[in-house]
Amino acid sequence: MKFRRVPAGYSPKEVQKYVEKLMSENQLHCMQKQRIDELAEENHCLRAQLKKYEEDSQAIAQTLVQARKEAQAIKAEAEKYSQETLRRAKQFYAAWSGAAKTLVAALSDEEVRSLNRLKNKLEGEIASFEGNGQGRTSQPNPVSKVAASAAVIDLEELVRPTESLEELCRSLGLNARSK
Repeated sequence: MKFRRVPAGYSPKEVQKYVEKLMSENQLHCMQKQRIDELAEENHCLRAQLKKYEEDSQAIAQTLVQARKEAQAIKAEAEKYSQETLRRAKQFYAAWSGAAKTLVAALSDEEVRSLNRLKNKLEGEIASFEGNGQGRTSQPNPVSKVAASAAVIDLEELVRPTESLEELCRSLGLNARSK
């Protein structure tokens, strides 16, 4: 800005206006700089917070992947256990069905009825264990798998068998051993 010359130097009014203008501009620049500094600090804090959230997100994702792997391993182990339990139950059934037929053949009719009542009670207990509409899920368990894959022992059939031991062994895939 150019000042007019007056007899004693520059015009005091113009100089005063110019100084006020400079002070106003300086004050505005200071306020702008302060706001820029505040925004820069806020930006820095937000970037640090974002980095932390990204790290947390990554950790959560890794945890979920690990949890899925562990759940799959647990499920596979449970299935393996279930299959092994089923296999052992089938072996037990095959091994003892002949002996049971012999034992039951020696029982009286009253003893057979008593054992049938016990069998029915046990089947009821198994049914309550499995849930059967009592709010539990109907996921198969080893007991239901054995019941589904093996014939239920009928004591009447054991007393008056329709199959010989050899036929039963053949149907189970077992070779009858001669004594």
